[in-house]
Amino acid sequence: MLSQGAPKARLSFAAVFLLAFVSLALAYSIPLAIIDPYGSFHVGLFPVVTLDDRSQKIRLFETFAQHNSIQGLILGSSRSFLIDPSYLTKVTGVAFFNLAVSSPTIEDHLDLYRWVRQNGNHPKDVILGLDIDALADDSTVGRRALVLPSATSHDELVNVMNSAGQLFGSMRELFTTRAIGDATLAVESKLRDDERGISIEEDGSLAYRKWDLERRASTFDFSTEFRDCAAGYNAVYERMTELSPTRLDDLATLIAEAVADGAMVYIWLPPFQPVESQTLLETTSYGALLAQLRSQLERLESDSVKVLDYSDMDSFAGTPSGWYDCAHMDKTNAELVTSRLTAALPA
Repeated sequence: MLSQGAPKARLSFAAVFLLAFVSLALAYSIPLAIIDPYGSFHVGLFPVVTLDDRSQKIRLFETFAQHNSIQGLILGSSRSFLIDPSYLTKVTGVAFFNLAVSSPTIEDHLDLYRWVRQNGNHPKDVILGLDIDALADDSTVGRRALVLPSATSHDELVNVMNSAGQLFGSMRELFTTRAIGDATLAVESKLRDDERGISIEEDGSLAYRKWDLERRASTFDFSTEFRDCAAGYNAVYERMTELSPTRLDDLATLIAEAVADGAMVYIWLPPFQPVESQTLLETTSYGALLAQLRSQLERLESDSVKVLDYSDMDSFAGTPSGWYDCAHMDKTNAELVTSRLTAALPA
């Protein structure tokens, strides 16, 4: 009798242990998923503490593409975040998505464009906000890895497995000591009614919630934001002495592939805040690099490729006060640029 009961006892213990383990895991992960400190699950009940705009925008693009035929694509860096796809959609009548991401190199733009096409989307208008430092080599500007999900497959099982893999990655991110601290910070911010960071809408458009709230409360510290921003860009352009030939090739490849796909390509050069622009021109290689880039773009321009040089704020009648820091325009200046970009699109 004992020998027959022992296996059952061991099985019972294993089942209880497994049940307890799963229960504890769920008791831990469900509250963190609801708090959602990284915005991975789109719950929206608590402020996002740390937002990975790259993964967020990729997930949003996949969802947006399921319900819209995306005919317009916005690529660029954080300096293109406020280029408003809804305004472009309203004027042109076709769906635009803002797929600009933070700190990209030109091959990130190329990878994103190829991923968009591999997923069955055929943008006819591609707007690229081209930062000069996106064409620096890696010794000047280190590259962040751009992780793209697998292209959508006609095999439903493959798509389910890809979705499950993305969900697993988001859940795994919660099982860290950092996640606990960030979730606590999100709850505290909610209790203080203190919105943090940025928010991204379904079409990739973005709002700087924290900065906008501080501006309305007259607590925004422009001097600090400007100083921190300028320190970074000054360091980049002090080190950068030439445009990377490899990345210029990547730019040409991106343009060629988009044109071959039947798209019009609009390349616009973003400005710096006037004080920072003058500093860069006087103390770094920025002016020479800008001249090099203009020369390269002139050779790439064609009936299907338009270059819009807004590197000088006067070119779009911008306002000196319309800045969050040394490089990022606020909504006022961004709307002026968006209006100029829209005017360049076919009627």
